[in-house]
Amino acid sequence: MNEIPNIDGVKTHPICPNEALIGGAHPKGAVLLLGNYRPALTVARALSDAGYVVIMGTGGGEGYTEYSRSVSEKWVHPSLEESPELFKKCLAEFLTQRPEINFVYPVAEEFVAYFSNPNSKLPRPVVVVSPGANVIARCRDKVGLLDLAEKVGIHCPAYRTLLSPTDLETIAEAVGYPFIIRPLPPARRIGHKKAVIVANASELVALQAPLSGRDGTWLVQRYISGPRHDVFFASQNGNILSSMQVEYLRTDHMDGTGLCVSGKVVALQSTVREPTAALVRELNYTGIGCAQYVIDPETGNACLLEINPRTSALHKVQEQVGLRFSELAVSLANGNLKQDGITPGPHTTGQNFVWSYGELRGIKSAVFKREIGVGHAVKKLTQLIWSGLRADMHLTWSWRDPLPTILLYIDQLRLRKRKNVQAQGEMQSLTNFAPKTSEHRGTNALSWKRLETFSEAQEVWTYLETVSNHSPFQKFEWLHAFYSTFGSGDNTELAIMVGESDDGVPVALFPLCIRKRLGVRTLEWVGQSLNDYNIPIIAPQLLDDGGPLETAQVWDDIVTCIGGVDVISLLRQPCVLAGQQNPFSHFSSDVEASSAHALKLGDDWPSFAKSTFSKSTLRRLKEKSRKLAKQGQISYTVHNTQDDRAQTMSLILDWKCRQLEATGARNAFEDRRSFEFLTRAANRCRDGLEIITLDLDGSPIAGVVTLSACNGPLIYVMSYDQGPFTRSSPGMILLHHVIETAVNNNQDILDFSVGDEPYKVALCNSKTEMRQTIKGCSTKGKIVAKFLQARLRLKRKIKQSDRLMDILQRGNKWHGQFKNIATRPV
Repeated sequence: MNEIPNIDGVKTHPICPNEALIGGAHPKGAVLLLGNYRPALTVARALSDAGYVVIMGTGGGEGYTEYSRSVSEKWVHPSLEESPELFKKCLAEFLTQRPEINFVYPVAEEFVAYFSNPNSKLPRPVVVVSPGANVIARCRDKVGLLDLAEKVGIHCPAYRTLLSPTDLETIAEAVGYPFIIRPLPPARRIGHKKAVIVANASELVALQAPLSGRDGTWLVQRYISGPRHDVFFASQNGNILSSMQVEYLRTDHMDGTGLCVSGKVVALQSTVREPTAALVRELNYTGIGCAQYVIDPETGNACLLEINPRTSALHKVQEQVGLRFSELAVSLANGNLKQDGITPGPHTTGQNFVWSYGELRGIKSAVFKREIGVGHAVKKLTQLIWSGLRADMHLTWSWRDPLPTILLYIDQLRLRKRKNVQAQGEMQSLTNFAPKTSEHRGTNALSWKRLETFSEAQEVWTYLETVSNHSPFQKFEWLHAFYSTFGSGDNTELAIMVGESDDGVPVALFPLCIRKRLGVRTLEWVGQSLNDYNIPIIAPQLLDDGGPLETAQVWDDIVTCIGGVDVISLLRQPCVLAGQQNPFSHFSSDVEASSAHALKLGDDWPSFAKSTFSKSTLRRLKEKSRKLAKQGQISYTVHNTQDDRAQTMSLILDWKCRQLEATGARNAFEDRRSFEFLTRAANRCRDGLEIITLDLDGSPIAGVVTLSACNGPLIYVMSYDQGPFTRSSPGMILLHHVIETAVNNNQDILDFSVGDEPYKVALCNSKTEMRQTIKGCSTKGKIVAKFLQARLRLKRKIKQSDRLMDILQRGNKWHGQFKNIATRPV
């Protein structure tokens, strides 16, 4: 057998279920935001309210926008600045996998610049919400923009381009003191600042040190000390559709440079309106942007600083005063302004706004750099609090969506170091995207490697699925849907282990993950909480060679390769699957409290039904069917369309939850994310997951979800509406229909999976023992393992006692009733 090609994957982590897209509730489609900075939070909120699904890229920035209630999903990607080629690769794969994404919205400046590059071609047609490449290039050329401004009659303070630090003194004399110096291109800094003001010759000498030995160009311009003003505009083909003006009151730097932290909305003045209109017309600008000016206090002229062809850092102000610039940006980029019906209109003026977090950060930085003393810092803090209490708007805070801002403050005040360490570790795992992220040469002539993303593992996973026996719970689409919904948070990391033989052929895949709780790292199967069977995907030759000693060694090799595991906790491992022994289930394991059940099927339905069911059972079932038929027309529906599958899956799960709560049984679907996961799985596993309902006059009254196993269907969820037709046993009627269909389709087995319900025990003629592996690997892990083993023994004892089970179920019912009362709205 030839080795399959190396896998070339990237780490993309959608971690929140895109419920809106699955259910079809957002017809406007999905928007991927890039640049997790302050304005991204406003854009996410505005577009979500407007009917878009928002996905946030989190490969840079500190905005915590991914924690907003307006964000349906986050995508972790490599840093564009550090790994542009890797980012391009990640983005192409992500957009290929997610055809529902219609728009890419670059918020931060580096992403705007990236998409203006011809080499940033996307793998499929996607609307980039940004001005054209030519406009972006001309705006980023600061010197060229100032030349254009002078050409159209806009006043600009004297400026020169500095090519070498040795020429700084000559340039300074030509421009005159005071002057401001800014690096070109804009992404660069002088120290920690975007711009530095030089007041006199002595400060010029101090500036030469940080500039010496550095390549690049700088813009040197005469400094005007007047107030800064921003003009925000939306334009189409050079014609301004809507605009507004704000005045800066304070910035985050003590010298007045930097970002605005306090300002007010003022009436649009002709001194800035006309220059902005002239520049926009010359640029043939389409999109939203921001023109920045300084008002000369002596002449009253508006001196142009720059035009930013992107979403402004003060984007919240535009939305708050009634200008729907987020929607306008999307519509202008898509060419659908009239169709979308967004009519730019007047806006209110006079409001004060603050960015308290930015000002706090600036004060903290100024104290550490000894730019201000303690007394000045206290005065600034008092000013911050007072202006915050009086402000009409805050640039990030929202009572409806507080978490992103809260996390920003926590990060700034206490957790900066921890966050940076975490981010570095995350990005390190992103850059190691090739299959061999970690390797270990084990016994059994197997070498092991750990893959940390589903995209890395997809090719080898699909290959092993085609050559091996496995349950439907180990299919790539099923576990990918689970991990996308439950797994990829801060407390979980993937450890998909691939074992290769001496000749490099993959022969085993263990879909594992590590969950971190209370400082304990637990190795688990991915999806084991909602899977009925958890097993590795093993090539036949490895099963033929494996034995108890070798199997134990395989687990030791896997743990060694992963490293840092405290406890192994592997649930619901069948001893036999598809007639084949599973030796890996016996590694440090004990018997589970429940078993799995299956029904071996016959060759034809009449003879099988006669030999399997008693005459009285068949007679009662026919009577119930006749009574039900008197209430309306009976039919069976296999649900195929996406919306239909999503709605029907939710209905079946809702019935099941009510049924379990009524009996006091354990409810595996209590977490609402289970609905989201199974809805996602229903649309990804179309060939392997079937949804069937028993309908009365076209309305479902019972439903079943089956998964396709290697030798027959597996019943995963079966439930019915506990309404007026309960006495007719709609669930049992549907079950007999499923059994009859499986027999007529020449299936060998109908797998009822895990559970000891009476109907399974009475109906099924095959039983499979389930085992649970619990093993401590460290001192604290061994303590946790003892607790887990004791819990398993108690669970098994309760299951074996009718009296204890009755007490447990009564307690569960009382708990459910109390919870319903506690959560019921008053």
